[in-house]
Amino acid sequence: MWMTSLREPALKRMSKWRFETVLLWIACFVVACVFIWTSADNGVPALRQDWDMPRSYAAEPGYFRGMYEPWLPVGLGAPQPYPTMFLLGFAGRLLAPLIPSPWILLLLFLAAIAALTLISSARLLSSLKVPAAITFAGATFALLNPWVYTKLVAGHFIMVAAYGATIGIVAEFLRPQPRARVLIPLTIVAMMQLQWMLLVGGAVFAYFLLRRRWIGAVTLFLVALPSILGIIAYHDQLLGTPYLLSWQRNQSVAPSQAIVLGGYFARYADHMLGIARIPVVVFVLMAAAGLVLGFKHRLVRWSAAAMTLALVVAMGAKGPLAPLYLFVVRTIPESGVFRELYDLLAFAAIGYLILYGFCASRVRQLSLVALPAAIALLASWVAYPPAAFWVNAATIPRLHIAPARGRFALFPAFQPLTFRGKGSGADPNAQVRFHGPTALNGYLPGFPIDVALARYALYGDPRMLGALGVSMIYDRPYFESDPLALGQTIAHAAGWRAALNHPVESAHISATPLASLADHLALASVANDPSRTAVFVADVPTDLANRFGLSRPVAIAPIPLQRTTVDADEGWVDARLAFVTDPDLGQAFGGAYTQTARRPLTLPPGQRVLAFIRGALVAEGSRWRIGTTQGYRWIDLPGNVSAVRCLGSCAIALVGNVDPHVPRNGPPMNLSGLRSRRLAPWLIRVEIPRGKREPLLRINEAYSPYWVAITPSGARPPHVRIDTALNGYLDPPTGTTYVVQVMALAQLAIELFAAFWCVALAAYLVRQYGRAVRASTTRGPPFHIVLHRIMTTHIKSRASRGLIRTENFRGLSQRSENGEPRRSAVGAVPGNDRGV
Repeated sequence: MWMTSLREPALKRMSKWRFETVLLWIACFVVACVFIWTSADNGVPALRQDWDMPRSYAAEPGYFRGMYEPWLPVGLGAPQPYPTMFLLGFAGRLLAPLIPSPWILLLLFLAAIAALTLISSARLLSSLKVPAAITFAGATFALLNPWVYTKLVAGHFIMVAAYGATIGIVAEFLRPQPRARVLIPLTIVAMMQLQWMLLVGGAVFAYFLLRRRWIGAVTLFLVALPSILGIIAYHDQLLGTPYLLSWQRNQSVAPSQAIVLGGYFARYADHMLGIARIPVVVFVLMAAAGLVLGFKHRLVRWSAAAMTLALVVAMGAKGPLAPLYLFVVRTIPESGVFRELYDLLAFAAIGYLILYGFCASRVRQLSLVALPAAIALLASWVAYPPAAFWVNAATIPRLHIAPARGRFALFPAFQPLTFRGKGSGADPNAQVRFHGPTALNGYLPGFPIDVALARYALYGDPRMLGALGVSMIYDRPYFESDPLALGQTIAHAAGWRAALNHPVESAHISATPLASLADHLALASVANDPSRTAVFVADVPTDLANRFGLSRPVAIAPIPLQRTTVDADEGWVDARLAFVTDPDLGQAFGGAYTQTARRPLTLPPGQRVLAFIRGALVAEGSRWRIGTTQGYRWIDLPGNVSAVRCLGSCAIALVGNVDPHVPRNGPPMNLSGLRSRRLAPWLIRVEIPRGKREPLLRINEAYSPYWVAITPSGARPPHVRIDTALNGYLDPPTGTTYVVQVMALAQLAIELFAAFWCVALAAYLVRQYGRAVRASTTRGPPFHIVLHRIMTTHIKSRASRGLIRTENFRGLSQRSENGEPRRSAVGAVPGNDRGV
């Protein structure tokens, strides 16, 4: 009783604090449950934008493996330039046997995102001295705002996790001494999204360097190194990704929508904002009040500046910096990493949260407004749950893939797909597969895959599919290609809608094996038919030009990418966008394509150009004219022609000094299949029997200069690109040959080293933290000081109630807690104890 009576005010304050904290976390738990259930009550998501979770582990056991493999068995094989999620992939691969189903995995993902965002938001607001009730409202806004809703529907849950981690990083930097053991894991989570790796990861890395906290800097560098290496290695390929002004105008967010964190081009949050718009405006107004009230604070000014910059850049072509943004799109293709401008509104949401905290810490009565706004946000998710946008994967008929080697093709072939009029997203049957046959279908347009699929869909011609290793064709009448979505990404042609869903028949066809030998070498001036096994004239290595009958190396230059529009009736467009609707245009070089004579195309005069003409190509300001070419053909431009127009439809792919007498494709070639085995996506073993001394080894895998053939003797056959798409090796020796994608191997080795480093660092930090906790709990003051505290407290308690006289205990009360006499200002022992 005497201890309680002494500390009653402090205990009351502590009880009140604990009571408010318990209520806060109970309320946050309810919000997390609503977030999880409204996002998962429709089962495993399918057919909504980028969602690609497997319906079962038995069907897709390689889900986590696809997060860390730098070379993926999709299409003809494709690099993963930035494997930013490799740590999650390693962890998931180890823990997957403990997770019963992908739906449970989805629940775990959502729970982790909710916990990370709510805890980080609560920590940030508590650092700003915000009361618990208003902290709950702010945390609810952080998790349930329209940006999170939209990104969750789009399948970008890793981006939402990076957003929550960023809030935690900001909260940690509000401490007097940010802790590396907290910053490192939060930054690693944020770096799983490439855009966050560049912005947030780069900022934290710079902080570690400036503060000379080398362990943190080294850890972040190792985690980012596989992606840095891949971006450098595949830089040219990444720059070739379609990136158009018309798309970016569509991606730009209207100012009125950007302010309330809406405006995504797919308009997922429109119905939700019908309820949530006013609550979001309330939080925005509170953030504006926080800017006014705390403008003298440096954090407020920096937060407001970052928030404003994010809003303005997200507005893109619809905002105040529209001319500058359009100039950047035209001249800096690297800016395509931020081509979804809506992503940047995450930083505006974080800015709102910080400024809201400054407002709430100064005006405590705002809970009367903030709490109803938070409840309205909760109601908007219940009324319009995100899960309503996608199709339950369990309701889609299961496709039974025959256990054969090679590849298979899926029809309808072009994504996004709809299921009986529902959904619109990635093909659930075209996911990454590491065992058995793999799907040829890809999500993005490209040669020769789209050309082969379109030729079969339109003409029923399976030869190109067979040349690419396809042995099985599957028709799925319950799916349809979404014409509304594809209409924004492909160049239109007559009957293009019917071409997307042209009915086909399932069939088995003859397929070219993974490894085979060709009986002779052939040159081609176009090389757009993978069944011919020819070498494009400009792909011949300089030191082997004489062997191919060339007197000098062939120089070519691509036509600059057309980044203005996707509509060929308006002007010249990226030719690759027309391959789906007109497969005869297919080739590996891209170029420009149009169906209108209104826009001229500038070309270097006096050169040869590779052109496909239906109608006529006429010179601008000259009488020069050339008619239909019946396919691609090299033609000479007069010296006075520097711009051309098209009457009909025309594609111009290259400029170069190619001999026009070289055939467009090589002659038919005899191929003899070889025994081969894919040991890993990036490693193939080929057995060439004795006596097979053919000039060319063909590997039916997407070309990359980093594929290297190695023999046990150390021989390195020269590597060439064949059919502008596949790998070939000249004069392969007999015996065992290993074909290795060395860049993927290097990336995977760095990933493994980085994973071991992170595990070792985590173990070290846990051990150090455990030692600190044990030291703080076991180490205490000496026994005589503890006894002194107890006796002093007892005497004060009895003296306050008049039970004893303090004069008899002056000697005890005049000593400090460490046992030394208390000194006055002049060094004398005071006459009495002022605390009694």
